[in-house]
Amino acid sequence: MWTRAGIKANAKKVLKLNYWKAVLVGLLILLIGDLVSGDRLYNAARIDFDKIISCENTSQFSDALKEEIEDSQVNIGSVITIIIDKLMLKREFSRETIVWFTFVALLAYAIFIRIPFSVGSRGFFYKSLSRRAGINDAFAIFNNGYANSIKITLLMFLKVFLWSMLFIIPGIIKAYEYRMIPYIVAENPDISSREAFRETRRLMRGNKFDTFILDLSFVGWLLLSLLTCGMLSIFFVTPYKHYTYASLYQELKYSHSDYIDVEGYESREALFHDV
Repeated sequence: MWTRAGIKANAKKVLKLNYWKAVLVGLLILLIGDLVSGDRLYNAARIDFDKIISCENTSQFSDALKEEIEDSQVNIGSVITIIIDKLMLKREFSRETIVWFTFVALLAYAIFIRIPFSVGSRGFFYKSLSRRAGINDAFAIFNNGYANSIKITLLMFLKVFLWSMLFIIPGIIKAYEYRMIPYIVAENPDISSREAFRETRRLMRGNKFDTFILDLSFVGWLLLSLLTCGMLSIFFVTPYKHYTYASLYQELKYSHSDYIDVEGYESREALFHDV
């Protein structure tokens, strides 16, 4: 049975061995956005379009739209606001057109960039537990399994949303039940959605509450990150947290008797011999 202390100790050990690569991938996660961990696909839909359109003049309209983009936690908001400024200068587009352009741009970015990168970045952290991994591993899903990662992740979001309609608690439970989907897809890019959901249910059976407690154990680190203006998050908390969850996925696989070590390692102690 896994323990929080054991999982975190393993994460710290691997972080020391892959520090700067892990920091860089963690920084990319912060910049691009991590859609399958605490973030949501519907951030774009949270923008108050009625408030924006009702602005009295062009300047207020542009400022309000930029503010809503920033509040929606879209990390490419600055790029989109530059495009908005260009559209405003041309004066050839109505406010409604610009708002819809913004909505579609944010949604497309979330689906076609953030989802596969969220999956791919987990692939990097998991792979570097047992072998040398390069930054390119975080983008491997774009070359192999790109469409499949989007399909399965969207299906995961849909299932969690539908379960949430029954009250919040069932949605939370299902979110933890599907927690290993990104790691499963990253490791098996061509896996079917049916097999992916069956595997995550198998791995998380009896582990959902313990994983919830593991999440809570990072609250203190997140508060410290705020106090350091995010610097602690960049240089420690983000890579540490992702190595912790990658170690959890690895441990859950080992804890099942039918686990097959595809990398050919004979024991967990051998995992670090070529890192």
